[in-house]
Amino acid sequence: MDAVTTLRPAERPVVRLRNLAFGYPGDRSSIVLHNLDLDVGHGEFIALVGKSGVGKSTLLRVIAGLAPPVRGTVEVEPAKEPGSRPLGLVFQDARLLPWRKVVANVEYGLEGLVRSRQERRARALDALRLVGLGDYVDRWPHQLSGGQRQRVGIARALALRPKLLLMDEPFGALDPVTRLTLQDELLAIWRNTGASIVFVTHDLDEATYLADRVILLGGSPAHIVREFSVDAPRPRARDRHRGESGASALHVEVYETFTAAAQ
Repeated sequence: MDAVTTLRPAERPVVRLRNLAFGYPGDRSSIVLHNLDLDVGHGEFIALVGKSGVGKSTLLRVIAGLAPPVRGTVEVEPAKEPGSRPLGLVFQDARLLPWRKVVANVEYGLEGLVRSRQERRARALDALRLVGLGDYVDRWPHQLSGGQRQRVGIARALALRPKLLLMDEPFGALDPVTRLTLQDELLAIWRNTGASIVFVTHDLDEATYLADRVILLGGSPAHIVREFSVDAPRPRARDRHRGESGASALHVEVYETFTAAAQ
């Protein structure tokens, strides 16, 4: 069943999807995403969950304009500030250029967008300070840990001053301790920037800890099976023992629905 989230008339969403369908070029009979309706509000944190291969990353690519839908509409609020972009992308692999130092990697996304070299450098430095890497500007990517490389990837996206961050399992390849640390750092960045975030994850603990809403994709072709509102106040306690007495009722409900949808 498709889910539609309706915002109040005064609120123009950052992203609006209507009747969205996507199939791979050259094979339009193979539809991957079907009848998706979704609004993402200003400053909202959305987590996308679903089994591997269901189309979560594909949906991010469609929102980003990298993969045109075969049907339906994708509306992304345009950038209003000069020298900014509507959205920034953060991938599981930071995809840093090994021949450029940290600050030059962050500047890369601004080339062609900001003419002044001095302004590009200033914005890159601001973004690096925001992710806690103000002292790492002259390091090479190979001198960084995995968590630090991911911070550079986030800084590169933030330097664009987007209203929307699309994040495709950015912490999936990290060790558990680094992952938990970056989750909290991401929440601090989210509060400081006011950006909306659409965050793909396979980790249900991560989804319910970070997000305002959890969107479950399932089926073939994929559609929105269910949407969960996470009403727990922030800062939130972590549910470290899934299914035991310490786990929230919402987490158990998400887990059970996820398991049923994956069968």
